[in-house]
Amino acid sequence: MRKLKITLAIMVLFLAVDAGVLWLVKPEAFSSPAAMRQVEAELLAQVLVRVMNFRIALPQQVDNTARLDSIHAEGSRVIYNLSLTASGDNFNRIAAALGDHLRKTGCDRADYQKMLSYGLTVELNLHSQDGIAAAPIDITPQMCGLDK
Repeated sequence: MRKLKITLAIMVLFLAVDAGVLWLVKPEAFSSPAAMRQVEAELLAQVLVRVMNFRIALPQQVDNTARLDSIHAEGSRVIYNLSLTASGDNFNRIAAALGDHLRKTGCDRADYQKMLSYGLTVELNLHSQDGIAAAPIDITPQMCGLDK
């Protein structure tokens, strides 16, 4: 627990320095409430991903067909990269079904709702075992009626 607190304190310090550097380089980023919310969402995405990576040993097998390979943040997006054991047409079928399912149910998932309520977008990138990538699956605050 002590190690987690120290790690979180260091991350907050680095993020504060990042925000200070951003203000020096691009002060207009802090000039409007909308710009401030965007900066807050981007910093939150970075902290959240660092905590998730600290808590979860990756890669991690999700089930018999999917493995969570990595989690990272880009802007206000939290991006999950997953590998599926399927390939070819089977991969395309599973990726399409998973995308349809998550677009219908993603707004109701408690773990996603929390991120979405802070203006973060959840993105899932699926890859087959032979390296083929499906179109990203995005779940946005706007899709869920949570746009600020």
